[in-house]
Amino acid sequence: MVGDFNAVTGLEDVSNKENFQNHRCTDMRNWIFKEGLIDLGFFGARYPWTRGNDSTTLTRARLDRALCNMEWLEKHLGTKVTNLTHFCSDHSPFLIDLSITAKERKRQSFYFQEAWTRHPDFSKVVEQGWEINKTILDNILAM
Repeated sequence: MVGDFNAVTGLEDVSNKENFQNHRCTDMRNWIFKEGLIDLGFFGARYPWTRGNDSTTLTRARLDRALCNMEWLEKHLGTKVTNLTHFCSDHSPFLIDLSITAKERKRQSFYFQEAWTRHPDFSKVVEQGWEINKTILDNILAM
């Protein structure tokens, strides 16, 4: 699912850190965790939502995001989400590319999602993909 959730998940999702209140993120973080959703991340602008015209009123945040479950991610492993330049709206449009090649995917950063551990095949996938005789870095680079 992709859209404006009108909520952030942490301090890194806002530009105005002075007015940040962590307790306002709890519901969004809990909902993502409870539903076993995975944030697909993004390329491009850090904050796809902007309000204000000058330094005294400017506020930016990551209210918009792309989330999926493990089953969807397995089918679309190479998904790339890009925040485009916004125009005619205070929200940036997303470009979602499902055609990323394996070579391009290897260049992307690896982020562990705790929700993966709840998938019934998690242990089996780790055992199949992890080589005991390799270092942690070598195993990650082999993914």
